[in-house]
Amino acid sequence: MSGAARYLVWVDTMMQRLQSEQLESIQRAGVAEKDDFAEELLIVLSNPGVNAAPVEMTKLAKEAGLRVFAICSLEHSEAAELKPGSPTARLYELADLTLDNLGESGDAAVEVRGTV
Repeated sequence: MSGAARYLVWVDTMMQRLQSEQLESIQRAGVAEKDDFAEELLIVLSNPGVNAAPVEMTKLAKEAGLRVFAICSLEHSEAAELKPGSPTARLYELADLTLDNLGESGDAAVEVRGTV
């Protein structure tokens, strides 16, 4: 691949919840023809790899013909329960290539003295 990045989309799942109509708007606005994205790559970062926004963005990208490179914790992703109403797949299962960040399962991996 050559050239500069054409798009940068920041999806912060803690601050912004994308509703289905917003995802559809992104799809309509950003996806004209599959050929337009034949050489494009989407990089998706999500530690657990099961949250709706990164997984749905990955699905949309794949449908549009983009290749997806995921960075996530395989340990955390495999340990996370897929809940009803949440995505039916894990990020690493959808991506073309996944880099395991070797993160531990859970919300934090830092011990703080004086805490339980």
